[in-house]
Amino acid sequence: MNRMAELAAKHPRFGYRRVRELLRREGIPMSCERALRLWQKSSLQVPKKRRRRVPSSSARPVPAAAAN
Repeated sequence: MNRMAELAAKHPRFGYRRVRELLRREGIPMSCERALRLWQKSSLQVPKKRRRRVPSSSARPVPAAAAN
């Protein structure tokens, strides 16, 4: 399914379900099971989300002591 690979490259965060919906809107209906089978056969996958870097504790300002 060449069109599925094109849509996956254009929208890297979309999985097989969302790509299937885009194909349905273009006039290519298919079941979820078939979409998954073709997705896996094409070796497509959604990239893992990257973790944000946590700033080091030395860069944070030290809070002032509370006044009584």
